[in-house]
Amino acid sequence: FLALYGGHSLYLANNTINGLAGVVNLYEQRLFDNDDVLHIDRKFTAKLENNIISNTSSLVFFDNTSDANIFPMDSESKISLNSNIAFNVASIFSTRALSDSTYLDELWTEVTTIIADPILNVDWTLAPNSPAIDAGILNKLTKDLNNNLRPKDGNNDGISEIDIGALEFTSN
Repeated sequence: FLALYGGHSLYLANNTINGLAGVVNLYEQRLFDNDDVLHIDRKFTAKLENNIISNTSSLVFFDNTSDANIFPMDSESKISLNSNIAFNVASIFSTRALSDSTYLDELWTEVTTIIADPILNVDWTLAPNSPAIDAGILNKLTKDLNNNLRPKDGNNDGISEIDIGALEFTSN
């Protein structure tokens, strides 16, 4: 889906993603001078929040092999997942090959990923009993994919909270 090369950043918020092999793939960035490698960058900054992700192999995939060598992620990388719903996802984070020096525990933050069926209608809108309603974290997005204002009070508790996914819940 999205390729993120070392030295770059990615912010992915309020999407509804279904049926992809992976959502974010991380690759090292190589800079060359003729045939000589001048610089290899394996520092990644990625933030995924308020997304519904279903029927995929992984949310984040780190392609950590090159020329038959296993390489670590830069120790200054920051990968964070905040308030996402994952359903029928094989793994949250995966690599092509494991390495003891990947620093994954220090680089990885995951907050309130809901492992559940997002309960969507056939048109991909949130059903009234969806766990995505009022479950997101506030961000800079003020409208959803259909141009509806967000956040709204979708669960009628008197508090307007942002929904997880591309579309804010609207009752008919």
